[in-house]
Amino acid sequence: MTEEHASPAAILVEEGFAEVREGGLTEASARFTSALEREPSNAWAWSGLGFVNWSAGEFAEALKMFMAAARSDASTPWVWSNIGVCLRALKAYDRAVNAFAVALLIDPSYAPALNEWGNTLQDQDRSAEAVPYYLRALAIDPSRASVHHNLGVAYARLGEAMLAAQAFAAALDRDPSYAHSPNRSARRAPEQ
Repeated sequence: MTEEHASPAAILVEEGFAEVREGGLTEASARFTSALEREPSNAWAWSGLGFVNWSAGEFAEALKMFMAAARSDASTPWVWSNIGVCLRALKAYDRAVNAFAVALLIDPSYAPALNEWGNTLQDQDRSAEAVPYYLRALAIDPSRASVHHNLGVAYARLGEAMLAAQAFAAALDRDPSYAHSPNRSARRAPEQ
């Protein structure tokens, strides 16, 4: 959509996400809030506020924003996956899994939800159960370094050193700047 055809709220949301990418969270929050004043049911603006709160470590507040996005538009898998990511951060694992399941009902090929489901299982020391979720995510999108890394972490925890090394190498092949460490945090920002 060109800016001449975009609504003022849509332009503010675009500017807000640009600010998020640049690290300007205060400015981004102001843009998303202005967009919501114009269009209270703008799911993207609610999600933007979710990203801002997530980035500030305010996971409960981020969850509220992503839930508002879901109330505005429940048909997108990324909203439900982001709800799950927040619930995971809050250690509400069963609820997180339910949110990932909803995302996958909407789009069975939504790889980020599969990855995060695996991460949620790993958080509970259930690495053997996490592996199939990572493998499914990689079957859909083999380019995601983070999923290869998370698979490596699962294999390392299971004592499968060779498989772990292969997965970590695959992560580095996809992204040479990706840290080769089984201790690297699997917690990543929500998807846009």
